[in-house]
Amino acid sequence: MQDLAVRHERETGFSLIELMVAMVITLIISGAIYGMLASGQSAFRREPALVERQQNIRLALDLISRDVDNAGVGMDTFAKVFETGLNNPATGSVLSELNPGQRADYIQMMTNDGSCPTLTACTSPGVNINTSEAIPACYQMPSMVYVYGPNGPASKNPDGSDGPPGILFMFERGGGGGCGNGHMNAPPGKAWVNPTGNYACQGDVCTNVSKIQLIRYEIAPDPTDGQPALWRSTLGRTNVTNGQIGIAPPGDATTDWKLIARGIDDLQVQYQTGAQWPASPNTWLNDPGTPTCGANPCAAADYQTVVQRVRITLSSRVLGGTVGMGNVTTGGSGVAARRGQLSQVMAVRSALVNLQGGTAPIWK
Repeated sequence: MQDLAVRHERETGFSLIELMVAMVITLIISGAIYGMLASGQSAFRREPALVERQQNIRLALDLISRDVDNAGVGMDTFAKVFETGLNNPATGSVLSELNPGQRADYIQMMTNDGSCPTLTACTSPGVNINTSEAIPACYQMPSMVYVYGPNGPASKNPDGSDGPPGILFMFERGGGGGCGNGHMNAPPGKAWVNPTGNYACQGDVCTNVSKIQLIRYEIAPDPTDGQPALWRSTLGRTNVTNGQIGIAPPGDATTDWKLIARGIDDLQVQYQTGAQWPASPNTWLNDPGTPTCGANPCAAADYQTVVQRVRITLSSRVLGGTVGMGNVTTGGSGVAARRGQLSQVMAVRSALVNLQGGTAPIWK
């Protein structure tokens, strides 16, 4: 009987306390495992989006870098290559994620990708351009050109109040005419820069015609889903039908806007002229200013007004759920976000090449 009693005590199960402790431990371990699985699954969904956004920034910076590298090629040293007044624009731009209370910048520059040769102009343009050479096929119409001479770009008014100095929008081409073998025409009233009167270079006859692009970058919503995106135009918002500038926002069918990268929600642009670089490499300007040359030859101070370096900062973020333009730009939606941001300093090759000659202090 005693052996049976001992055996019975040894065969009894867990007590209630032991069972509860075991259950608590099991729940804790299960919760930890579930948390790890949920976190891993969330990361599995999120990380590809982060990588995609970061790659978008890199690709966008690479394209902008190539445009900055070509900015001003085939133009005179003191051309207004970078458009002024595009820092923190009062309207139209999205709110900045990098600078609270401000808006994303625009950047616009004159570039020449080298696909067409610079031609020799043999008369002041007016609404016609006559060239010594035949107009090559690469000057497709309509075509944006930059006209200049030894003393600067063509203009109707020396202060440039009639439009961007030097820029003409040609709509028609023909054979030889006037003094040369080539001819391009812009009918009066057809384009914003086409004059109603004389349009000539300062002090002398215009000597050069260069095919250019007016590259412009803006951030605006993708009309398909409202997500922020970086857009690029080679005509600076110019309407290809009538040549009117500044009226065709990203996505407009009348111009050549192309969506470059989705998910980019901020663009900040800064500049360094000869006054900052290389003497003050940490000093940056929010506006490029306008190069000056008061007399021929230009003074040493004039060379300090030419933009030599540009710093571009792009930003994007990945948010939970479906995020529209408002969530991205206000910064106060309370939705969890992961940011990707890159900044790159780019040299303006044409400026550095042009400043290697002359009698004034120059870049070396």
